[in-house]
Amino acid sequence: MACSVCQRAVWENPLAENCRPQFGSWRIAVVVSLRRFATRFCIDCRGATAIEYAMIAVGISVAIVASLAALSAAVGDKFDLVAGAFN
Repeated sequence: MACSVCQRAVWENPLAENCRPQFGSWRIAVVVSLRRFATRFCIDCRGATAIEYAMIAVGISVAIVASLAALSAAVGDKFDLVAGAFN
């Protein structure tokens, strides 16, 4: 199956925007379109940095929650001691 523009095989150049292959069946057109989409999706790295920053933020928040849980009893005792001194 060859492209009507560049005369290459459709499977050789899945990212070519100007390739408009002439298909005998709509099923083949769907497969080629899905292959182009999958190829673009796999090589796209634009969201990787945002995901990394989100993972760092989650790690920091887990550390904060864990430290607050560990310190809450000690801080509560100090507040009770100060409140008892005023009574």
